[in-house]
Amino acid sequence: LGRRPAPPCKHCPASLPGLARAIGVSNFNASALKRLLRHARTKPAVVQNALSVAGHPAPHRGEGTACSEGAPLYGSDDATLRFARRHRITFAAYSPLGSISRVDVLGHPVVREVAAAHGKTPAQVALKWLVQQGIAAVTNTARPKHAAEALDLGSFTLSAREMRALSKAR
Repeated sequence: LGRRPAPPCKHCPASLPGLARAIGVSNFNASALKRLLRHARTKPAVVQNALSVAGHPAPHRGEGTACSEGAPLYGSDDATLRFARRHRITFAAYSPLGSISRVDVLGHPVVREVAAAHGKTPAQVALKWLVQQGIAAVTNTARPKHAAEALDLGSFTLSAREMRALSKAR
């Protein structure tokens, strides 16, 4: 459907009842989701956008840059998060460790400080910041140790103060 979706075509699974039980979209901001909901017969189950500590919100709108993380144009902003929650659409964050945006999430002083306080890795803290907000984190690794760390997010909770500090990190 592109960056600014037109009404889905007659062949789009979102428009044809019975062909799709669930659909997902990526890089849709709140206004694009609103337009999609007006025209689609199948509501998206998930919207997947770039989001990470220190990459949210971005200092740019996403126009004229290769970096979409944190950009309102691509749905990585608070307005899109609120819209998704209000309409019961799961928000999934890709690039939660900042690899696409080149944001140094794992080296960020606030992330490292919180990680040290909990005896966790910076990656675990960055992922927990998302998960604790009800945001699904989409990440990958070829290393079993990193996969085990990503699955060990239930063993600690970030305080309200830590969540605010991570949210404000730039």
